Amino acid sequence: MTRLLILMKSGIKIKPSVQFVLLFGLAAALSYVALSLMPEAIYGRINHLNAQATGWVLNVFGVHVDISGELILHKGFKARVVGECSAVFISVLPFSFFLSYPAPPVLRAAGILMGLPLLFGVNILRIVLVFMVGLTRPDLFAWVHLYIGQIFMILVVIWLCMAWLRWAQHSGRHVWKMSVILKIVFISLAGFIAWIWVSRPYTWMLLY
Repeated sequence: MTRLLILMKSGIKIKPSVQFVLLFGLAAALSYVALSLMPEAIYGRINHLNAQATGWVLNVFGVHVDISGELILHKGFKARVVGECSAVFISVLPFSFFLSYPAPPVLRAAGILMGLPLLFGVNILRIVLVFMVGLTRPDLFAWVHLYIGQIFMILVVIWLCMAWLRWAQHSGRHVWKMSVILKIVFISLAGFIAWIWVSRPYTWMLLY
């Protein structure tokens, strides 16, 4: 970021799109590093809160479950809420987006303070739906959990960022054309498809 600021001050023109990509990549990288340095106890607490919130929603809809730490249990079926099930890591993307896009600080703060809680709430609903699939169709649980649920969250992140951009447009800010938005969707989904192929060896490495 320091080098980028030096280039800007030296009079060298940097395209707004290039500047945004650089700032976004730096913000995302620093955020992921910060999350990786967090104590495991914090993630355990977050997972427990996610399990409790999921249990509360299920109970509201008449599915009475028991919560034991990070486990959600109902009639012999159980699911464990792990760190990847929460919206902590995927929230880095909209957070970095709001932080890096050239908008007034008030709009950036509003995007973070309103967008991230919304993302966490939608993620709880995702866990609820995945749990219900596990209850009714255990054979589809892993497939829905690993693929459909992740694609859904990627689309939610894209929608959240685009909705914020539309709000910025009404506030007199420049918003990208539809072609750029389609590129973002394509790149995000392409990255997820690539992740399908490397997720198993990556998970094996972590467990090892």
